[in-house]
Amino acid sequence: MSAIVAVLGARADGRLVDAMLAGCAERGADERATWVSEQAALGVSRFAWERDGAFAGDALVRHRGDRAVVADASLYY
Repeated sequence: MSAIVAVLGARADGRLVDAMLAGCAERGADERATWVSEQAALGVSRFAWERDGAFAGDALVRHRGDRAVVADASLYY
């Protein structure tokens, strides 16, 4: 159970994402990651136990170039 937030637009701000994640602490407060570009800011937080390989694994934010993904997902096979 993760908290996922996004701020889209020219005023994307990582501090706002951090504040939004702090407000969702009941969804996960142990691990937090953010990604910020000129036009978007994304963030995710979760409990430490969810990063175990039997659950969601260690990924919080994945990005390549100007694209980023945050998800509360597991992929099998």
